[in-house]
Amino acid sequence: MIDYIDADFNYSFKSEENIGIEYSYYVKASVRVDNADGKNIFKEDENLVEKTKVSNLTDDSFSITENVKLNYDKYNKLATSFVEQFNISANSSLVVSLYVDVVGKHADFDKTISDKAVITLTIPLTTRQTDIKMDYKTTNTNDAILQYKSTMITNPVLFTFAVILAILDVVAIIAVIAYVIANRDNQTLYNKKLNKILKDYDKYISETVITERVEDMMRTRSLRIEVIKSFDDLIDVRDNLEKPILYHEERPGEEAVFYILAEKVGYIYVMRASEMRKGKKKND
Repeated sequence: MIDYIDADFNYSFKSEENIGIEYSYYVKASVRVDNADGKNIFKEDENLVEKTKVSNLTDDSFSITENVKLNYDKYNKLATSFVEQFNISANSSLVVSLYVDVVGKHADFDKTISDKAVITLTIPLTTRQTDIKMDYKTTNTNDAILQYKSTMITNPVLFTFAVILAILDVVAIIAVIAYVIANRDNQTLYNKKLNKILKDYDKYISETVITERVEDMMRTRSLRIEVIKSFDDLIDVRDNLEKPILYHEERPGEEAVFYILAEKVGYIYVMRASEMRKGKKKND
């Protein structure tokens, strides 16, 4: 029953002196679907106001006023379609944000002066009845004093000694890191690779909790099992099928399984700690 939501974004900036201000801004809408643990499993962005850049201001202040009309039904249908397609319990929302980036240059400062701000409102989706609650957030609501002073070396001997100590510290840190890398075992390599995958591909991966092996679960569903040789190949499968990657660590610290469930086929990539050293030598 909602026709549209009318939102006004207002932002103002003021400096005590003229610092040669340049600024840019844009407004973006994001449909987000998070699982029960608060982990994002779907996100789609849309620019409502394209990036606008303003330079060569002669004043020491400026203001931004943007009005956007949000097609609630369009965004709600997008989130509902994803939730119903995978039959999952999730929290969905529409996040609309104004992003502002300010840069200035003052004659008495060697470095540029910068300031960033984000003004955000959040609207719940996929609910039978909606009580819209606005959530406004800003990152620069406090006054700031920016100051630069030239640095002078008053004691060259002490400064040189401090530099030597700093260099020795860096060398020692590098030596320790090299020692750890040279002597880490298969499990350490496994944990590092697993953490990197989960971090780099966080938006594509959803962790599952099951009591049986993934392959047994696929056989129970009468799925043909396709074993994938690498995680990059699984990403290619995900891009082609547009299906989420599911993740389950069957043996903590030893074996992680990433898989995609299609209509008649189950694609699976198994990463084992016992194969890490072997894989490292091949890469070397």
